[in-house]
Amino acid sequence: MYYIKHKILNIIMLMVILIVSCKKEEGKEDYKLINDITIETPTESSLVRSLNDSLIITPVLKESMPAGDDYSYSWTINDSLVSVQKDLRMLVDLPVKTGYKVWFKATNKATGVQAMYQYDLEVKGTYYGGWYVAHNKDGKARFSFIREDDVIFTNPLEEVNQKTYSGSALGLYHAGAYAYGGSTYSGYIFAFTSQGVWRFDRDNLKEIHDISEIVPSFGSFPLLGKPFQADVPAFYIDQVLILNGGVYAGPGPAFPDYELGAFDEVSAGDYDMFPGAFFLASTSPAYYYDNKNKRFMTLPQQSNILSVAAVTTGSFNFANVGRTLLAYDTGLTSSREYYFIMADATNVKYLMSAVANGSGTTPGINQRIEGPNINLASKFVTSSTQKQMYYAVNNEIYLYNILTNTAQLIYSFPVGYVVKDMRKSGATRIVVATASGSAGEVYYFDLAATGEFNGNTYVKKYVGFGDIVQVTQR
Repeated sequence: MYYIKHKILNIIMLMVILIVSCKKEEGKEDYKLINDITIETPTESSLVRSLNDSLIITPVLKESMPAGDDYSYSWTINDSLVSVQKDLRMLVDLPVKTGYKVWFKATNKATGVQAMYQYDLEVKGTYYGGWYVAHNKDGKARFSFIREDDVIFTNPLEEVNQKTYSGSALGLYHAGAYAYGGSTYSGYIFAFTSQGVWRFDRDNLKEIHDISEIVPSFGSFPLLGKPFQADVPAFYIDQVLILNGGVYAGPGPAFPDYELGAFDEVSAGDYDMFPGAFFLASTSPAYYYDNKNKRFMTLPQQSNILSVAAVTTGSFNFANVGRTLLAYDTGLTSSREYYFIMADATNVKYLMSAVANGSGTTPGINQRIEGPNINLASKFVTSSTQKQMYYAVNNEIYLYNILTNTAQLIYSFPVGYVVKDMRKSGATRIVVATASGSAGEVYYFDLAATGEFNGNTYVKKYVGFGDIVQVTQR
């Protein structure tokens, strides 16, 4: 009897062990593998977009198990939620700046497992870099823009602001942005016609002010000849406009937008200022040239008093040059030297220079220019790397060697073309604007080590403009 009971007890214990074992087998589900997710590293994680461009990012997700789980998604830009879709598709409508952080997050709805990835974003203005072309076409002033990616905006000032700018185009200048103390203050675009002056945001080209707010006292329309705008270096707290030979000073780009003020005319008596400004040393005053009295004048920073430049000795006298200024340009980047192309009463051309010397300025070279057809030259550009100068005569461009005082023809446009403007772009490119009748064209020439044009031809050509009066770099 005892044996039977003991056998039954063993059987019961065996069944309990089997049941517990089965439960433990079933319990293995608590330790099953979780479907992990990663985001594949994209080929482009530092993004650059322009205002009103499309920002499209299509991240690739990789699961550790082919489970087909459901996920939720979020996109944030600097902590602001912009989308909950897997792929980001949005119009770039953000303030122009660098340092945006774009975060993508994918979350497994069942397990809560997450994956994240950060993209860096820089937002540039629509008109971020390239060349403005001031020209007149179909009876209208136009300010076209050749962007550095070769996109051409035909008349963006008019298109953005939905208005026509009266008068004939005379020029356009870009007042550069100023960075200080971790902040960047906006730069501006100044556009000039014979009937007006306007200031625009440099990134979106929205009009900010017209002449009544920029120079309230100005009433001498039409504008004659080429106007001028310049930022004064050393903290960029001053800005200068030259209109009809008069000098007007105002706050520079170092001031935030809300502190933009009006320009006031600088009083200095009887003069006719050439449209240009020369900044040789940061601690010295700005220099200007009076074509009426044939002399240099100076204007200290935050001053409204123009003075005749101090008498100098050497190759010429700043206070009594006695020649008419036709053009100017900066020379070698390392030497802080300005070159001036002057003409005497008989139209003999001279190349002169002013050189930064400590905190002051001294005369440099003063030589009569010898070269083919120099008496007919109208446009001039000096090299940033060598003692050379380019000058244009009708459809021809010459390369002038300053040291040897000799010149050679290096390029000819077709007969009937006229060089209307010529500018350097950095140290390795010359930009030339031409006209053939009422049609204008813009050419880019890259420079060889000798200063001649690479391959004796242009690298890019843009057509479709009217009568070009100026090109200027943005």
